[in-house]
Amino acid sequence: MKNQPGSYAAAVGALGYLLVAAGCASHSPSAPPPPLPQLADMEIVDSINDSGIRSAIITQHTLYGYHFAGDSRELNELGQRDLAVLIAHFKAQGGGELNVRRGEMSETVYASRLSRIQDLLKASGFDPAQVRIADAAPGGSGLASDDVVRAMKRSASDQPYQAADRSASGSDQGVAAAAPGGGK
Repeated sequence: MKNQPGSYAAAVGALGYLLVAAGCASHSPSAPPPPLPQLADMEIVDSINDSGIRSAIITQHTLYGYHFAGDSRELNELGQRDLAVLIAHFKAQGGGELNVRRGEMSETVYASRLSRIQDLLKASGFDPAQVRIADAAPGGSGLASDDVVRAMKRSASDQPYQAADRSASGSDQGVAAAAPGGGK
């Protein structure tokens, strides 16, 4: 068989392709699995984070507009997760409070969201009558921001700030004043 110029070029090209493909396959970046103690530490951290997230969701017990898909009544993935945490908490406690912030949405959209939440509570096997749903501040009624501002202004005018005593330590240099009540 005679060497044909076209077949020689094709063979060299195919050989080159195979070498490049083999080289890429042998250098794939795959990190070795973490050692078992490190893996256990990672699971503990994840568990603590999950516990902290659940605790924050329960403490806040509030759904906002960003928990819903657009201007619809359907919860997005975050809303589904948060409501599932709250429903589990409500079941364990025999009820509770759920704040659903209205914000600037229309009354129609807000009412449909409340209806959807009631439907989801029922679907989970929980009596919606055991959950008080309101458009309230996270974590409970709290104080209106106007009341907080008035109280802060009144406190500031009644008790002037005093210069901090820095004679005991040089570590607080740059602190010009201490807030009444320990700076809280």
